[in-house]
Amino acid sequence: MTLPTRLVDQPRTAIAALKPRMRAVVSGRVVAITYPIEGASMTLRAHLKDDTGTVIVAWPGRREIPGIHVGARMVAQGNVMQQFSEQLLWNPHFQILGDDDE
Repeated sequence: MTLPTRLVDQPRTAIAALKPRMRAVVSGRVVAITYPIEGASMTLRAHLKDDTGTVIVAWPGRREIPGIHVGARMVAQGNVMQQFSEQLLWNPHFQILGDDDE
């Protein structure tokens, strides 16, 4: 029997090493959040930064998510997409990291 593994326990990929269409687990600190404006598509976008770069994590249909704020540390898992000049993880699984998590 295989037990589910927590995201925090998964091997992580450096953000600078991300390539379109790969499935990756990344971690970092939220350095900016773009909130959807009225009348636009409802997609919350957080800019996640590690020591190598920044990636956007985006949740469609969401205006806010408890625990996601500038300064929060998190780990996210999803498929990497290229959108214009930006790479993003679309609707990723995520876990907010506490002070004791790496």
